[in-house]
Amino acid sequence: NQNDIDFTKRMIIMLNRFLITEDDSNEIRIILSKYGNEGKSSNFFEKLFTLWSYNPFCTLILVLLSNSFELGYYLIVYISHMKLKAEDYFELGQVVQVFESPIFNNIRIKLLNPTKYAYLIETLYAVLLLLPQGQAFDALSCRLRCLEIIFSLDEEDDDEIIEEESKSFNNNETPKNKSSSLNFSDDSSNSI
Repeated sequence: NQNDIDFTKRMIIMLNRFLITEDDSNEIRIILSKYGNEGKSSNFFEKLFTLWSYNPFCTLILVLLSNSFELGYYLIVYISHMKLKAEDYFELGQVVQVFESPIFNNIRIKLLNPTKYAYLIETLYAVLLLLPQGQAFDALSCRLRCLEIIFSLDEEDDDEIIEEESKSFNNNETPKNKSSSLNFSDDSSNSI
């Protein structure tokens, strides 16, 4: 029955809002975060996932909270094949708004490790590509541009080190690294 499905979707939105905003649900968020971090099978997560799946956008938030980034990537690919309506784009914008909230601080920090969390980054880029241009698009685009700047600075440092080491190698010198200029003596003036 379509009325039952619509009611269930509205209930999931309310439960999702409780999950991401209320202090009382902090313990639930901690349990969910352990699911993805430890890679354990969790009946709790699976039950929530089954219930949340009536609303793919709430499910995406649940999956991100649980650190199940590969599942998040496949979910956003699934969403991309849906015939999205205006309210779906609004909900996708809500996902970005939630991602920018304080409860996602620890997940946003994971963006600094693109090798380990490639699925998280790909999921966010997929969300960005699905969003129409607007506030949510601008916020997520800005966040991802910051990452690109950080990664490009890191690559420039790596290029300088490689160039310096190759010059040293060509001159038959021992390659220098940044730590070789530090003096780790017993002198307490060098302690941190």
